[in-house]
Amino acid sequence: MEEQFKSHIVNMLKLGKDTVLGNPTLVKETGVVNAKGDRSIEMDVKVEELFIEYIKNNNLPVNIFSEEIGTVSIHSDPQFLIAFDPLDGSTNYMIGKGLLPYGSLIAVYNGTRPVLRDVIAAGAIEYTRDLAWVYDGKNTTDLHGKRVQLRQDWPIYKSTPMYLDLYYPEGYQTYAPLAQAMFVRNTGATIGHLSLVISDVAAGLGGVCMRAEEI
Repeated sequence: MEEQFKSHIVNMLKLGKDTVLGNPTLVKETGVVNAKGDRSIEMDVKVEELFIEYIKNNNLPVNIFSEEIGTVSIHSDPQFLIAFDPLDGSTNYMIGKGLLPYGSLIAVYNGTRPVLRDVIAAGAIEYTRDLAWVYDGKNTTDLHGKRVQLRQDWPIYKSTPMYLDLYYPEGYQTYAPLAQAMFVRNTGATIGHLSLVISDVAAGLGGVCMRAEEI
């Protein structure tokens, strides 16, 4: 089943890429506040609708959790949970002129609750640089099958790059001491942080609130 979900995730990432890059101006706010408490924009909703339509068309035995509308029940006998952020970094998409990172995040859990040990597949794509990865339950690879191997020997000093989520006020308080010891940065999107770590140009990432789709 992990391999099947891996294929579905790859298809969803490609669907998201075609949609986002083909529609660079869907930036208006919809007037709806999403499950995270942010205001949705048109592209958030567009990608979410396409992902849900794909899941329904393939009759996947899942419940859905999306950052935009929360939990959705679409199957009479769900065996899995699929969680996604259809457009991570929405503000970057709105104002970044293709320079600031934004993307999509997807995670699949065995069972219908988002428990870390139950992740069986996941995927992420950063649209501005066309970088994407998929996890099959054992290994993480790019879409060409190249396995991700993270650098293990980062030295810890003031120029060591560390990307931390400063969206929440608690983040500033938690990470303030690190600013004296490491090069603390923020891209404005989880996918931006993740892409830099996977590409081995940052030592690590962190946040005070990890959501189900970000695993």
